[in-house]
Amino acid sequence: MTKQTKRAGITLVELLIVLVAVGILVGILLPVMQSAAGRGRRTTCLNNIRNLALAAANYESSNMEFPMGVRASGQATQISGFVRLLPMLEQQNLYDEIRSPTAVNGIEYKSYGPPLFDANYSPWKTQLEVMICKQSNPSKSKSGRTSYAFSIGDVARNLSEQETLRGAYGYYKANRLEDITDGCSNTIGIIEIGGEVMARVKGGCIANGKSAWLDKPKLAYGFVKDGKYIAGAKLIDRGSHWADGRAGVGMANTILPVNSPSFQVQGSATADGIYSAGSMHAGGANVANLDGSVHFISDDIDTGGDAATLTAEQMADGVSSPHGVWGAAGTIAGEEELFLE
Repeated sequence: MTKQTKRAGITLVELLIVLVAVGILVGILLPVMQSAAGRGRRTTCLNNIRNLALAAANYESSNMEFPMGVRASGQATQISGFVRLLPMLEQQNLYDEIRSPTAVNGIEYKSYGPPLFDANYSPWKTQLEVMICKQSNPSKSKSGRTSYAFSIGDVARNLSEQETLRGAYGYYKANRLEDITDGCSNTIGIIEIGGEVMARVKGGCIANGKSAWLDKPKLAYGFVKDGKYIAGAKLIDRGSHWADGRAGVGMANTILPVNSPSFQVQGSATADGIYSAGSMHAGGANVANLDGSVHFISDDIDTGGDAATLTAEQMADGVSSPHGVWGAAGTIAGEEELFLE
């Protein structure tokens, strides 16, 4: 008679206990892993924005001035200063292709390419990794985007007609080192802007803003509900292209707090308006000063309440920023005391 051996097994109760234990461990570890991944993406973003600021500093060393935030080059009349930084970002070949007459897909293009909306011109569609924050969940179906913009300081009016720039960058003018009397370590140069979902406050810009909002900027919040723009808001896409220097796409000012609405007042991406910093990082966004130092700016940074934006006369007088610590951080010669962590 064959002796039967009793086989060890696991009971249903024991299996349930194991499953519960695994579930508890997953519940404990998942937030930790997600937090670590978020910190990693934030670190990568900080490195990106630092590299952009250092590229601008290297440009200044070679050219005795910082790049223009936007300039006219060839048919692209409002080309971003990021194009001039390409050689400093290890993109010399791309820069050479853009600045030289070239044929793409059988079409002849002049130096500095066609208007930025020409989808046949491949350089405009090149996605640069240094221009993208991974936290913004960039879509692979879209190319040529940017998560970063040039700081124009605390100015919202007469953006393309400033006699003297208040911020580090601007339209058709370039600052020299001696213009930065507040010091490069006290002046923001590059600002992070939001993700690519245009309907979200962090990713879009109201195209049909009102001129009255320049006197009371927080009126723009009336077009916002639950972190998104309301249905009546006509929108443009912030950061839609790194080569587009227009204010609504590639510039940011230091007026409303981080992750606030953005708006323009003339229905054009070149228009006057408030173009806010933003990000998908929790609680704020990254900036880089002109010396290459990087800072995480909280979305509750002091902005001086709801002060009216400066008039041309006030800017000509060189008044200090009315927009608190955030406004002061954006000026090049405001002589404000400034302390950024």
